[in-house]
Amino acid sequence: MDDLSQFRDVAMISEDTLHTSPDGAFFPFMMNGREFPVRIVRGTPRRRYLAVRVTDAGHVEVLVPRWAAARDIQGVLCSKADWILRHLQRVQQLPPVVPKHYVDGEQHFFRGRLHSLQLISCPESRAASVSIVPETDRLQIRMKDPSPCRVRKVLERWYREEAYQLIGERLKVLCASIPWLKCVPPWKLRTMHRRWGSCSHTGKLTLNTQLVKVPEFCLDFVLLHEVTHLREMNHGWRFYALLETLLPDWKPRKRELDRIGRFILEKNAKENNR
Repeated sequence: MDDLSQFRDVAMISEDTLHTSPDGAFFPFMMNGREFPVRIVRGTPRRRYLAVRVTDAGHVEVLVPRWAAARDIQGVLCSKADWILRHLQRVQQLPPVVPKHYVDGEQHFFRGRLHSLQLISCPESRAASVSIVPETDRLQIRMKDPSPCRVRKVLERWYREEAYQLIGERLKVLCASIPWLKCVPPWKLRTMHRRWGSCSHTGKLTLNTQLVKVPEFCLDFVLLHEVTHLREMNHGWRFYALLETLLPDWKPRKRELDRIGRFILEKNAKENNR
């Protein structure tokens, strides 16, 4: 294994630089004599702990509470040095995430399966139509002008409509089996580039429109994860104990979501184009 002494010993940033820089700024850090960027992301007022993550584009990010000082950030990076190195090596072995161009034949996910776009020009058509061709893997779009920009708008609108129906149905089924839940909690859709969902302190769920692209068993994991937050707002042991009672096999579901998610969440394509 590489010598990580330099990673642990070299100071990263000063307090003044940390507090005068915009949120999401990158700072240089040293590991094994090589400088690489670390992105500092200020969390919401509810965030209590520092967390480190390695993105699929190979970027190291530190999520920090508002009170965190530069020495706290350096400390968590040092303590996580081995973990960071392992994940950076893993990322290098992942297949690349290719940005979407919305052209004929391109593959897109829907409910966990890949479908090839079939674009059909209909000059006299007033409204676009989207459908899955039975017994094929084709996602067919009929429209007047199948240019990439228009195809993307049509496809996104269709995904949102399908997501609203599917998520509503699954929430109704899942919530009916939870004894401490009296009704389906209020929820809304939102297209997010990093998160699958969230739960506000008022008990309203925000769910990613792109969940319509993942397998149903992964969708159920996200929904029950957010429903669990109605009882436990943080990710402490009580949260996971409660999630375990609702979904005993949540771990393999999460692993599959993590695997397929890197090809779905748009932030991956954006990061790989930086």
